[in-house]
Amino acid sequence: MLRPVFRGMEVTEPQIKLDVSEDDKAYKVKAEIPGVKKENIQVSIEGNQISISAETKKEKEEKEGEM
Repeated sequence: MLRPVFRGMEVTEPQIKLDVSEDDKAYKVKAEIPGVKKENIQVSIEGNQISISAETKKEKEEKEGEM
């Protein structure tokens, strides 16, 4: 089962492309997360569960005179 988990106040759902395959000896998981640097992605394996998490930062532009 694959389901995204988001933490934080303001959440922008990332578009994640997953490709999962298997052969006699292993499973292969490929994930593409556009806009996220490789060093900001964490992968952990616990038993038969894989977790992929990524840190994203959204910068808000404020124009002069706006609040």
